[in-house]
Amino acid sequence: MRRARVRSMGALGAGGARAVLGVALMVGALSAGAFLPQTPAGATGTTTLYVNASLGTKMTGCSGRGATACQTVLEGVDAAELLTGTVVVTVAAGTYTGGVTVTASGLVSLTVRGAGASSTTVSGRSTEEDFDVYGGTVVLSDLGIDDGTASEGGGVFISTGTTTLSDDTFSGDTATFGGGVIDYGTADVIDDTFTTDHAGSSGGGFTNAYANATLTDDTFSNDTATDYGGGVANWGKGVVTDDTFSGDTATYGGGISNIAVTTEHATATLTDDTFSGDTATFGGTVWNSTTTTATFQGTTTVDGSILDGSCANRTGTLSGTYDVTTTSSCNFGTTDETVSTAALGLAATLAANTSAGPDTLAIGPSSAAFELVPPSACTVNTDERGDPRPGVPGENCDAGAYEYQFVSSTTCIVDTVACDSATSRPGRSTTVTSDEATVTISGRGTVDVGTYRRDPAGALHLSTGKFVGISLSPSNRVGSLVLKDCNIAGGTAIDWWNGHAWAPVVGEKGEKRTSTCITDVLDATTSPSLASIVDLSWSTRFGAVVFGVTKS
Repeated sequence: MRRARVRSMGALGAGGARAVLGVALMVGALSAGAFLPQTPAGATGTTTLYVNASLGTKMTGCSGRGATACQTVLEGVDAAELLTGTVVVTVAAGTYTGGVTVTASGLVSLTVRGAGASSTTVSGRSTEEDFDVYGGTVVLSDLGIDDGTASEGGGVFISTGTTTLSDDTFSGDTATFGGGVIDYGTADVIDDTFTTDHAGSSGGGFTNAYANATLTDDTFSNDTATDYGGGVANWGKGVVTDDTFSGDTATYGGGISNIAVTTEHATATLTDDTFSGDTATFGGTVWNSTTTTATFQGTTTVDGSILDGSCANRTGTLSGTYDVTTTSSCNFGTTDETVSTAALGLAATLAANTSAGPDTLAIGPSSAAFELVPPSACTVNTDERGDPRPGVPGENCDAGAYEYQFVSSTTCIVDTVACDSATSRPGRSTTVTSDEATVTISGRGTVDVGTYRRDPAGALHLSTGKFVGISLSPSNRVGSLVLKDCNIAGGTAIDWWNGHAWAPVVGEKGEKRTSTCITDVLDATTSPSLASIVDLSWSTRFGAVVFGVTKS
């Protein structure tokens, strides 16, 4: 059912203050309650309804997957509102018209779930909004919410209640305020992508309108606003964690604007976010503003983030810790680093980076953001992709929305007697024991060790004991590796497979031989070198350098 919008952002002055226009009047003479259907007694558990554009034939009920499904999302939502309890409206793949009004105040919760944002699209066709939400607990998930248009919230307008937006994509939505979404209630935005949305005034992707909004693991790319917040405009209490902003544009705050007005404080808490390629006349990444009377404060805190661009602050409070910036305009303090854009080592374009969620900007171990954040300040357990922080157990965390993960090589294979792996921290060492072989590395990196009954290199070798396979993680900073093999069966020397033949270890440091063990120390100058133990493309089909013991 269609209902009139009842909230308004009002008009914005040039200095960022709001001129209150008042609350919009309800259209017509009926009260708000007259628009609501009567809710009969129904199930108090979970009820699932179905919408299918190609198979559905019903306009009410929506009780089955095939012909008994409804044809439109609006019909499914209207059917849900006649029930009680928890209702899930499952929407099959297809393209559906927008103009969907949701009122869930008579339900425990109402979920509208698509088949995936790339498969199920709700489109305003550039003529109407996609969703209006009026109260209750509402979840919109796995939907493409595209081409909606309205004065406020072209994609989703949230009037009251608690709304969760999860695994959605907002694209091509337009409004004066909140091209993708405007929130007057409480919004949880999780794993969403906002791209090419536009606001004629503020919040190209998202506007928090004097309300509470939590944004987690989202990506804003190429969203635009004429005035404030190309990606996000915050006028209330906003918490933004593990989000990526790329290529967003506005006059004030290309990525995010945080603005206090004459009657409201504004607080933005940004943690582990990445800003790259965002542009604005004032504050390419972040703009923070307080009213001219300073009665109501604009406060923005930025921690553990990457800001590739300028910051701007107008009489408010803009602070941060353990950030990497590319200009001195952020002035965050001594725990931050100001570097060149090149030193950030950010990927040139957004990519999936092994995640099914929003695209991210990857970094590597050479980035200035790598392991910048100490454990005491590493308060978020995962990055935007859901991968663990820190990427190396026991280490510092990376700044930004992407956490670099060390990946162990595949050494533990078929015909392995024993295998294990361990990770060493900078300035420390760690030891791995595999059967009767031990390997100790010094410096940062991960080592895998496997012990084999027979020669895994595939070439005849008259070993007097078992074989040992060793591999080091890519981009390690290991300074030395000590191999102690105590399964020698009378052998006197350690050979290694160099990709073509068995060869003696050359240049080993501190070699020791006893009647039961042989110890060799490898580094950057030995043969094999530590670098060759990482570059395994030529080595063996097992992904490890193999060592064997012979009688010299």
